[in-house]
Amino acid sequence: MCIVGIPSAKDMPQISMRSFIGMANRRLFGSRIGSIGETQEMMDYSVKHGLYPDVEIIKADADAITEAYEKVKNGEVKFRYVIDMKTIK
Repeated sequence: MCIVGIPSAKDMPQISMRSFIGMANRRLFGSRIGSIGETQEMMDYSVKHGLYPDVEIIKADADAITEAYEKVKNGEVKFRYVIDMKTIK
């Protein structure tokens, strides 16, 4: 089960933990991401105020992706990698 966003208190689902105990291949995931409308509002705000993420664009090849992955795994980056899909061969 994946819970996306946080419902209002009155709409909060009640889940029995017993349904997850002893049952193989059951997982509970969550994300605080908002609705499409909230996401658009955030993007509009970002553009209006000139707020942009720090990114490094890398080529879509195995060596570049492996190197980026290792740096992320080792905590050596403070930005987001973006794979340039136009460089796929």
